[in-house]
Amino acid sequence: MLQLLSDLILADRVDFEDDGSTSVSGYQGSWVTFDSNHQLQLTDASKTHAWPVWNEQSGAGPGYAPDVVESKKISVLTGHHRANTDQYGGTISLDDRLVTASTGILRASGNAGDGKVIAVCTRAARSVTIKGTAYTMIEYETV
Repeated sequence: MLQLLSDLILADRVDFEDDGSTSVSGYQGSWVTFDSNHQLQLTDASKTHAWPVWNEQSGAGPGYAPDVVESKKISVLTGHHRANTDQYGGTISLDDRLVTASTGILRASGNAGDGKVIAVCTRAARSVTIKGTAYTMIEYETV
């Protein structure tokens, strides 16, 4: 889940072609990057460039709405933004520097070899209710 908190004018929404692998395995708020064939994929390690998926999920499991799968286009947010997400792993504390990790999630940066910091945690994990469903989310701001 991704809940944008900043004004959308601060970020850009960009559509990229998808070969189908991201549109069936990702979640709203998953972090994606390009592979060697210039196709979007869920991040598999700390990446220099990564972006959160903006598309709406199809339900409780992975994958996106049928129109996303049919069009083979994934919308990502680029630029500066602040958001809540449940797409993170491990324990993340206030002011932790965040990097991308396997399966398209964020995690706290543990050392200098982790790669590029892409966001900072501005609020630790807590329960957020969206449309009647409770999610455990952190708040982050991209850097």
